[in-house]
Amino acid sequence: MTTLRTSSLPPWLASTGRAAAHLAQRVFDAAFDSEKDRLSRWIGHAWAGVLFLVGVAGWRYFLNGGWFQVNIHDWLEASKRYAFLRDALLTGQLPLHMPGTSGLRTITDRYMSVADTLISPQVFLLRYLDIGHFALVNVVLLFSLGFVGMLILRKRFSLSPVAFTAMFLLFTFNGHITDHLAVGHVHWAGYFLIPFFALLIFDALEDRVGWRWILLMSLLLFVIFLQGTFHLFIMCLAFMGVLALSNRRLLVPLAGGITFSILLSMIRILPPALDASKFDTEFLFGFTSVGEMLTALVNLKIPGFDEVVHLGWLNPLGYWELDHFLGVVGLAFVICLAVVPWLRSDASLGRYRALWIPVTVFSVLSIGQVYKLIHILRVPFLSSQRVSSRFLFLPLAMLIFLAAIHLQQHLKRQRAGNWVKALEVALVGLGAQDLWQHFKAWRITNMGKIFGPQPLDLSLYTVANHPDPPYITALAVGLAVTLATFLFLLIMTWNESKRRAGAS
Repeated sequence: MTTLRTSSLPPWLASTGRAAAHLAQRVFDAAFDSEKDRLSRWIGHAWAGVLFLVGVAGWRYFLNGGWFQVNIHDWLEASKRYAFLRDALLTGQLPLHMPGTSGLRTITDRYMSVADTLISPQVFLLRYLDIGHFALVNVVLLFSLGFVGMLILRKRFSLSPVAFTAMFLLFTFNGHITDHLAVGHVHWAGYFLIPFFALLIFDALEDRVGWRWILLMSLLLFVIFLQGTFHLFIMCLAFMGVLALSNRRLLVPLAGGITFSILLSMIRILPPALDASKFDTEFLFGFTSVGEMLTALVNLKIPGFDEVVHLGWLNPLGYWELDHFLGVVGLAFVICLAVVPWLRSDASLGRYRALWIPVTVFSVLSIGQVYKLIHILRVPFLSSQRVSSRFLFLPLAMLIFLAAIHLQQHLKRQRAGNWVKALEVALVGLGAQDLWQHFKAWRITNMGKIFGPQPLDLSLYTVANHPDPPYITALAVGLAVTLATFLFLLIMTWNESKRRAGAS
């Protein structure tokens, strides 16, 4: 038996082989440390671009390129609202009143009096797009904005392609966001803006607070509210509130963030306040038990009527309200790299250790009827949340970001060989495979097999404005407060920057 030796190859071929092997090794090493040299940084940038395209293609696939039934489940209500906005744009009217109440929870005809309605600049695209394609473009647009936030996290914490990929996949394609969009909760697309909230919270924990921080946090939550993502708006306020109460050092800046976020969003708060007593705010439920919460993180439930819609005698929620699927690998990633360091009081956590209190409180509130106490006490804003299992998704997102940060710290410290690194890459691949199976199962084309189509005539949903002094007054006062707050924050931020420039 003869052995092929490099020396037996032509010199040019042997040299090419060695150069290719060296390049392959450098590319492989760059997957774990994208800050090593210029080539590694370019590889990291290129891979981030690939992931962005994966996200766009993924959501295009999930929403079937914008071609899907809009007369099923909550898509029925969303499509009525979109048709109404489209008519307002085409006829040059303000979107104030809908014809009847069927598109607004059967409670009111005042469009702005429902907190989860979309009233953001991108609605202008409805002039040119049908409802399905607008829904797709809206999701892709907000995903793209959120991806910018993830890129800032990547740069701030020098995340390598491996760490960034794990964070990207778990945040972008987990069960919570996929299920809600699948059943027609289009206002949930504001979820993709959470990376910016995380960045601002990290700034606060690092004492980088001031009027500029308050301005940015207030603007972020205002933009989230404009998407109709009212639930995330409330949860961000609550998260800051718990963090402020548990950390006296942050009490003043976080209290300022909460106060001015509310004032800046007054244009969206006052109109719903007119009809607040008409809304059904009776508490429903959360996770039945801790076991059900853990199951919702790892159990791939194939959508079917009995599995998804059937109301149990103990928990009345549809499964889309419980599902936070990460997969076994994804959950292990979060527990080992975000939860375990807390339990061990790992010094690498630094000031981020303060997050364990709001993360724990939110997780506990999501279970059973713990949150019902808030409803009994009728706490303003907080008592508007009827489904407490939703409280898990914000701390879960924060844990995903922290896990990615700690993974990168581990990757920089490790002195492992190629085989160990290959195993780490394989684990990320297995996690991606799990998420893909869930993503594919909950694709919107499968929802029509679960929810029966309902009669729908979108031509009926046109602008039906009429005299309504209380509503118009609430809008005018809300707008005045919003503009005054924005002007005040700009002045205070400008004065602050001048003082800092003078001090330096």
